[in-house]
Amino acid sequence: QRFRSEPLPTSWAIFHLLLRHSYESKGFCTLDECVELAGSCGIRNEVVQDVLKYFHSRFGTILYYHDVPCMREVVIYDLNIIFRPITQLLAESFGANPNEPQTAKEIRRTGEIPFDLVEHVCVNDDASDNPIHLTHIFELLKHLHIVSEIQCIDGSMSYFMPCLLMPDIAQAITPESLLVMDPAPFIFTFSSGYVPAGLFNALVA
Repeated sequence: QRFRSEPLPTSWAIFHLLLRHSYESKGFCTLDECVELAGSCGIRNEVVQDVLKYFHSRFGTILYYHDVPCMREVVIYDLNIIFRPITQLLAESFGANPNEPQTAKEIRRTGEIPFDLVEHVCVNDDASDNPIHLTHIFELLKHLHIVSEIQCIDGSMSYFMPCLLMPDIAQAITPESLLVMDPAPFIFTFSSGYVPAGLFNALVA
């Protein structure tokens, strides 16, 4: 159904079907496995990455982030490969952890996820067969301008993620209120009514 309106080389279509049949249940495959399978379909090695980029960008049937170095060797079919590490991080951060009762509150206040928390989750995830670990996910989120790396006052490093911040509804900002603010902030408005995805982090970075 996805390909009916898009002319596609026969070898590419066969490759896509074989790739899905061979690795869909697993959720991912390596780039080397893709190259080998593509070769059996008559696709030259030097073209394989272009084929993967095509299916990623035009149809979304696979995920291949060739421009994120730590994810360049993996082709993803199942989004759970990406969501699972994030889910584990959220469980660690916002779950009922009696040893760290302030963690979730602090993350909501600052929008920052400490590096050491990410590393802690990664250590627990080492036994997993998931080839995409949490550090890889954050490299992807940085690439997509969803998070930014920042240095805290104490010298430690954190990932800043604006979507974690709680909205400040205590005081509405009006043109009149800006007159008494020092220094006076800039206010940007967008016709869509919201800030375009990735813009804030791109400015911070």
